[in-house]
Amino acid sequence: MRTNYTDRFNQSSFEISMTPMIDVVFLLLIFFLTTANFEIIEQLLPSGISDQGIAASGKAEDLPPPEQPAEVNDCIVRILAKPGELKNFVFEFNGATIPDLEAISQRLRAVIAARADVPIIVDPDDSVPISIAVDIYDRARTAGGLQVYFAAR
Repeated sequence: MRTNYTDRFNQSSFEISMTPMIDVVFLLLIFFLTTANFEIIEQLLPSGISDQGIAASGKAEDLPPPEQPAEVNDCIVRILAKPGELKNFVFEFNGATIPDLEAISQRLRAVIAARADVPIIVDPDDSVPISIAVDIYDRARTAGGLQVYFAAR
């Protein structure tokens, strides 16, 4: 008995396997989750720009002065290496020279007790070992600092 082409076509396995399709869906899901950005969009942050715009006369003098944002008090801990001396560093806390690391810890605890969300910036000199900068970072975090950063140049 002779079979024609349509019979062989109907008898062949043209079942669609769902496994590759599910694999593709999971790969797309992983791709979108890894490329998604969950940070706050910078344009939505409050700014000092007036919402009123320029008045009908077109003069900027007619606008009220912009509100001054609350003063941001940040703590800058600078680590400077003394020239020609090994392992001797000068520590500055907001411009004032501090004798040692324990005094920096005391100042950090006092500032954080007054305001826990104050930004603390650790600014090491180029010739200072990273271990000293990390030590000050750890002291700031141990004191309760919520926002501790390294300065970038």
